[in-house]
Amino acid sequence: EVSPPMVMVNPTLWPLTSEGSEQVWESCLSIPGVQVVVKRHSAVGFRAQRLDGVVVQGEARGRLALTMQHEVDHLNGIL
Repeated sequence: EVSPPMVMVNPTLWPLTSEGSEQVWESCLSIPGVQVVVKRHSAVGFRAQRLDGVVVQGEARGRLALTMQHEVDHLNGIL
């Protein structure tokens, strides 16, 4: 499933399940050719602002949840 492009300003994420995180293989275009195992939640809630200042919130599952966590790590200085 392909999600439409989304711009999120100052996003916050939180896990939606009490099961904890799972270990998944992940790579990043910032470090080509490198894959590492990271801990990610399979479902997250999110809250952020759009570029027009409107606050949005919702839930993400699967690949979208993993991608949101990856990108928020970048915003927090984690590569």
